[in-house]
Amino acid sequence: MEPPSKHNGPVRMDGAEAETTTALPIAWPRRLLSWWWDRDMAPEVLNLAYPVIFGMLGWTVQTLVDTWMVGKLGPSALAATGLGGVIAWTVGSALSGAGVATQTLTARRYGEGRLPVCGSILDHSVLLAILFSVPICSAGVAGSEALMKLFAPDADVLAQGTDYVRWRFVGLVGATVIFASRGFFAGVGRTRVHLIVAAFTTVINVCLNYVLIFGKLGFPRMGVEGAGLATAISSLCGAGLFVSMALRPVVRRRFDSIRLRSFDRSLVRALIRLGIPAGIRSSLVMASYTVFTKIVSELGTKSLAANSIVWNIASVAFMPAVGFGIASAALVGQRLGAKQPEKAEQIARQAIRLSGAVTCLVGLAFLLFPRQLVELFIHDPDVVRMGIPVMMLLGLVEMFDGIALVLGYSLEGAGLVKWVMIFDGLIHWGLMVPLTYIVTLRLGFGLTGAWSVILFLLVIQTLTFAWKFKQGSWKRVVV
Repeated sequence: MEPPSKHNGPVRMDGAEAETTTALPIAWPRRLLSWWWDRDMAPEVLNLAYPVIFGMLGWTVQTLVDTWMVGKLGPSALAATGLGGVIAWTVGSALSGAGVATQTLTARRYGEGRLPVCGSILDHSVLLAILFSVPICSAGVAGSEALMKLFAPDADVLAQGTDYVRWRFVGLVGATVIFASRGFFAGVGRTRVHLIVAAFTTVINVCLNYVLIFGKLGFPRMGVEGAGLATAISSLCGAGLFVSMALRPVVRRRFDSIRLRSFDRSLVRALIRLGIPAGIRSSLVMASYTVFTKIVSELGTKSLAANSIVWNIASVAFMPAVGFGIASAALVGQRLGAKQPEKAEQIARQAIRLSGAVTCLVGLAFLLFPRQLVELFIHDPDVVRMGIPVMMLLGLVEMFDGIALVLGYSLEGAGLVKWVMIFDGLIHWGLMVPLTYIVTLRLGFGLTGAWSVILFLLVIQTLTFAWKFKQGSWKRVVV
């Protein structure tokens, strides 16, 4: 960028000096834009991030469609799907460690140029995903009613939620295979595969929701249970499509994947070493939010319905940050594998800037239009009244979470999985859970107080992740 002027003062009296002085304010937006958008790194981050963002939005649209269609059945049905979804994902989050482990290892080996090892990672991770998920999800199916009894505020929510969560556990087997496959394709920079699978499963889920919830095209009216069954079928179909994409000749030739080979014990140990802490971390976080939901359920069915709506809107709003986070984790791993730690830091910073800008805009929309967003899902005046201030708090939460998520993913992508697990476990169970109970029930601040605690938690998480990232120890982690 050229300086405004090479002269020390005015050169003539016909307005040229005014042009020189007004150039200074114009320079600041350009400098800001050049800081926010690096011409080399930003397109690379965006090319990996946008398929993940839209793909993750596709998965989340399935939950939103569940909420929107089930919302027509009343507050009890809405509360049942909200509780059932949280319970299913508390268990399922333990299995999501397969994706973190697969992506971390694949990205590092891809950066090192060891492509056949990437294919072996995929083979082992998919097999481990099946071996771990089937018994865990079977136990979930058997214990669905017992789990719902811990959280359901009344018999109606219990009955509907049990049917819903049972099918969600069935679908988690497919979801675990999806986690592992998505981790591989993200690690090698082929995130468009994720977008294709997500679009496919979303179409299946939306169509089956309409048919099974309301009993169309000759099918029985299943209500809440139909929503759970639709999600299960779409997840299993998505897993099948991911595997079929890995079976394509171009993928098998390049990465030597999907082969009959003996177990590589060192690779299995590496996947378990990374996957178990990642799964525990996700489980601890999700379990803390399950307890959060239990505390909110003490406020009544309508508060629970309002909370469910806000959570589902939040699940969409967080997707851009998740997309940038997954892209950052993959690129950080690749750069570290290529022995370029400084470039790894630069590209993570670029992802943070992009994510922060997007989530700030989304958060602003929540602050400006809270009523309109809540009324998209329900028109019960009490539920809407409770949801408005919480939507505004979500706007502030979104602004911090857009940075925290990318930082967390980047640290995990570098291999600091255990550190992230310990820190997240401590702040969620040592801080969020007790504070939510005290503020919500003991001090009587209700649903608004509960979400204020989440905002406080996100501020601490963002600052701590930023400190750890700046410290730079993640650049020396061996994976």
